[in-house]
Amino acid sequence: MRISGYGLVGSAVIFFLIAKVSTVYGHVRYILSDDEIAEVSSERAAPTTLLQGDMLAVVMLAGFLFIVAFQFLGLFLSKKPLIKTLEGSVTPLEAYVPLILRLTVGGFLIFSGLTGKLFSPQTSISLTNSMSPVSILQIAAGVLLLLGLLTKIGAVFLAVLVGISFAQLGVHGLDQLVLLGVAVMLFFEGGLKHSIDSFTIARMSSVKKIGAYLDAYRVYSMPIMRITLGISLIWLGLTEKLLAPELTEAAVIKYNVPYFPELRLFVFFFGFFEVLLGAHYLLGIFNRLISLIYLGLLASAFYLFGEGINHIHLVAVTLAFLIRGAGPYRMHISLRGAEVVAPKNIMVESV
Repeated sequence: MRISGYGLVGSAVIFFLIAKVSTVYGHVRYILSDDEIAEVSSERAAPTTLLQGDMLAVVMLAGFLFIVAFQFLGLFLSKKPLIKTLEGSVTPLEAYVPLILRLTVGGFLIFSGLTGKLFSPQTSISLTNSMSPVSILQIAAGVLLLLGLLTKIGAVFLAVLVGISFAQLGVHGLDQLVLLGVAVMLFFEGGLKHSIDSFTIARMSSVKKIGAYLDAYRVYSMPIMRITLGISLIWLGLTEKLLAPELTEAAVIKYNVPYFPELRLFVFFFGFFEVLLGAHYLLGIFNRLISLIYLGLLASAFYLFGEGINHIHLVAVTLAFLIRGAGPYRMHISLRGAEVVAPKNIMVESV
């Protein structure tokens, strides 16, 4: 079994070295054609100021005030009996998180491979095109994860694919960095339950020891996935909305999305809000509440732009945080009343 595993990993490295596959990075670019992206890019002669004068200051100030208000709201809700009951009701689902990630990410990879693009499935799937090495690797990883067969090898394949995205796209590989967090999660926890591995190779004594050893590091699963998702959201909010609003503006106009009060301001606010969500994930602040909000945004993207399969892995990751929360290594928010205590042997004057 070890020889087979090393052979598969070696094959993945070879695929990495010879990979030549067409790529589309970024989420807004999923819903714009290459011609539309080129047209928008050509119209943008040089970086311009997103907003002018007082309006920019007002929007940013409102955003920071929202952050403060959100902390009070989160702390208030966290102490309510209903919220505690809901959190307790999802606890039994924690064991199913690897299964949810396997099925959704596996399907995402298979669709991506069939389209001949890296991490970019489309609605029309052509099976007649010749398969590139990366497409084959995506399909192989997707099948392994979908079936729960050699799950940890499938997780390694997924990590290699993330490496390929960085090799081809450079820093824009951060668009799908969350998939690296999923790979780490499945490498530590995947295949132990609800999978073909769980009643085949996982019962072998040597493999069982390896699984138990890796499972001991599952404490890092949620923090790593949380950090990678936070980085991706912040990066996309900056590169597709705050620093390059033209792309999102083109998508809004193309799909007749209602906006207010002005297009550039609408895009700026949306990008700023995406960065705020990413920061909360990054720090692990009220992640269950944040996940509910993010699920609403993903549902809106599906309704307005028809983004379905290309966001399915994000839905799964968000559900994972909704079930498990932020996990350890997170920032704690504590709001308490100040107590004034007079030092001993010091007379306090009365008014």
